[in-house]
Amino acid sequence: MGNFRVAFEHARELEGRVREVLHATGVETISYPFYFAFARRLDRLSRICSGESLRMEAQAYLAYWVARGLIQSVLKAVCAQALDIVI
Repeated sequence: MGNFRVAFEHARELEGRVREVLHATGVETISYPFYFAFARRLDRLSRICSGESLRMEAQAYLAYWVARGLIQSVLKAVCAQALDIVI
């Protein structure tokens, strides 16, 4: 039960940081789940990759979501401000 609680708290904190970025950049709330999915994926990647490999994976995943219609500057802001990943 303890591991679940820790994981839930981590996910809630991440969502809060992403929500702050999205609110500050004026993203419509209907698009929030897509940005949350982007952030969760990169958060998982940051636990198994680091450095240049993480940056390259983040760039590829950013391009994927831009192709799906999300705003590149907002995705980069999520990376930098919520996840501390510089692309």
